[in-house]
Amino acid sequence: MGMAANPILSTPPAKLRLSEHARFMVEEHAARQNLIQKLATSPTVDYQIDETSGNYVFRSGDFRIVARRDADGSFFVLSIIDRSQFPT
Repeated sequence: MGMAANPILSTPPAKLRLSEHARFMVEEHAARQNLIQKLATSPTVDYQIDETSGNYVFRSGDFRIVARRDADGSFFVLSIIDRSQFPT
């Protein structure tokens, strides 16, 4: 992973949609709302593209946001993962 130009901020900006799971995760914690807002507006983000699935994996602190780019250029957020909740 590494900082790079935010692929969501293409010209024109890509539409960002949330799966039911991602919506639930955002509604449960206000901090995650900030993550999505930051993801949608930051000029640079820390991300990589998963070689197997082709999904984008964005990193912000302990959080990972998994999204796919659809044919129309929009991004669909599949999941928000809080790695601090994982057992060590």
